[in-house]
Amino acid sequence: MHSPLRGIAALLLGLLTLASPAFALAGSTNLVSTSIDDLFSRLTAYGFSGSVLVARHGEVLLRKGYGLADHKAGVPVEPDTAFDLGSITKQFTAAAILRLEMEGKLSTSDRLGTYLPAIAKHVGLAPAPGQVREEVAGITLHQLLSHTSGLDNLYLDQSPSWQEYLAKILAQTLLAPPGQEFHYSNTGYDLLAMIVEVVSGVPYERYLREHLLLPAGLVASTGFDLPAWRRERIARYQDWTTREWPFPVEMPLDRPPRLRLSGSGGMLSTVDDLYRWHQALLGDRILSAAAREKLYHPVLDSYAYGWRIGTTARGTRVISHGGFDTSLGVSAGFYRYVDDDVVVIVLANTNMNRQLNMEIVSGWVEGLLFGGVVPMPPPAAASSPLPSLAGHYTLPTGGDLEILWRGGQLVAAANAPEGILLLALPDALAAEAPEDERMTHIFRGIDKGDWEPLRAALWADASFEGLKRRTAGWWELQRKELGSFVSVRPVHEVWRLAEGSSELQVFLLLRFERGLRLVRAIRNPAGRYLFNVENVPERIELPLAPQAADTYSAWSLRFQTGPRLVFDSTAGTVKILGRRAVTVAKRAKERN
Repeated sequence: MHSPLRGIAALLLGLLTLASPAFALAGSTNLVSTSIDDLFSRLTAYGFSGSVLVARHGEVLLRKGYGLADHKAGVPVEPDTAFDLGSITKQFTAAAILRLEMEGKLSTSDRLGTYLPAIAKHVGLAPAPGQVREEVAGITLHQLLSHTSGLDNLYLDQSPSWQEYLAKILAQTLLAPPGQEFHYSNTGYDLLAMIVEVVSGVPYERYLREHLLLPAGLVASTGFDLPAWRRERIARYQDWTTREWPFPVEMPLDRPPRLRLSGSGGMLSTVDDLYRWHQALLGDRILSAAAREKLYHPVLDSYAYGWRIGTTARGTRVISHGGFDTSLGVSAGFYRYVDDDVVVIVLANTNMNRQLNMEIVSGWVEGLLFGGVVPMPPPAAASSPLPSLAGHYTLPTGGDLEILWRGGQLVAAANAPEGILLLALPDALAAEAPEDERMTHIFRGIDKGDWEPLRAALWADASFEGLKRRTAGWWELQRKELGSFVSVRPVHEVWRLAEGSSELQVFLLLRFERGLRLVRAIRNPAGRYLFNVENVPERIELPLAPQAADTYSAWSLRFQTGPRLVFDSTAGTVKILGRRAVTVAKRAKERN
């Protein structure tokens, strides 16, 4: 669900890396690989698990697995563990279309209507006369590839069959006329995969394997059904709806997995194979120079064909794509710093309390590679965690703090808003949190219907009237639910880099009579702001890294901070320590 203010800032959370102006690789090769390894080793203590590859000038600096691929069986992640790529799959679909164009079998300027009859026949759907509207039939393959088709973002796995999925596609009203606006659409890439099938005359995966994967040297570890997968080589994923760790595919012991083949996501691969794919795309082995020019040419919103084309803070080009499923824990990132000849690939099977953001992590790796300040979490000590500390602890507010023993590690968890804020932002509830005069002026103005302070504070290119309407509606809802507005105080700051400029993210705690709300204010170099409501999750679970036998640290990747927890077994208490605040929770009687 999106908050009323979320559409104002399409900015991703958190990048604290402050890149230096240096363009040379920071430090020696060994030093850089050691520092990147240290980063991911520290992240592992706080819940990260995945495989990482970093290479420069054809030399692999780091190739390593972290954490567990299978939490049930205790199987560690290895460098050759296969992960779900999510939307990184799209670049393979785009390359297949361009390969077919090279073979003279289609053109990216072709209209979708040219292929719809064959697609409908292929999936067993007989569209009624007039069911295919001209605006849908007129979409070009170029527009499908660049997410400018206007098609809504539907998901194949939410339909029981391709027939129903195609019927939904044909029945929808376009979000915008084709070619005019960028709207990310998995639907478009699923259609492109079906076009690959009807044009080539072979199944989508078979075409990928024979014309892209095998020629690129991706022999046994990339695909859907066709690789001879072994159970222990595929990572399990963290399903937050069940607290289980299932495979991303059906994986019976006696036969290979069955997947819903999709051009938009779901392919499995390894960091090694993705690096081979990167190397294959450097020359003409897979795509011609003209085809690669199309592949990397941005159309709208810096999106080309299955790749995002961006610029680093150093003014160099980066070609990238991610793959995400926050409910399941799929989190993948593929970054190609083409001017620096650097590749960063991270494939993960946990979302770290639904907070793992590859944009953040890749930025930290970039900072370690090229010089910058990176917010390294506290390292874990060698001491073993004590399972006897697990139990329920009562907060002064009456809320419950759980200390769980899970997989040989202590985990701090909370459901109540106060407990969640305490674990994520330990100083948020500190009584002495300083007031910010400008923010108080803005939010007092909103409360009284005086919008001029907000207008004066906004980014110059922000839409004030739209923000005013959404803010007024949201504010009225808060007052109905939580009562009168009391105060606003800044409780945390995080720096990030965005499009070459530094931004300060200030997290504001809004206190009403009967509850709290969290708002993020994003300040640009000119001192102007965008505002974004932060939805406090219904539950938070943070692994605890031991610092000593009775002392542990929690760390939130989202906020790049966390408390220290000091247990006193004799008194039956735990102190939750922030920089300014100290909260003491008392152990509750054991529940039956």
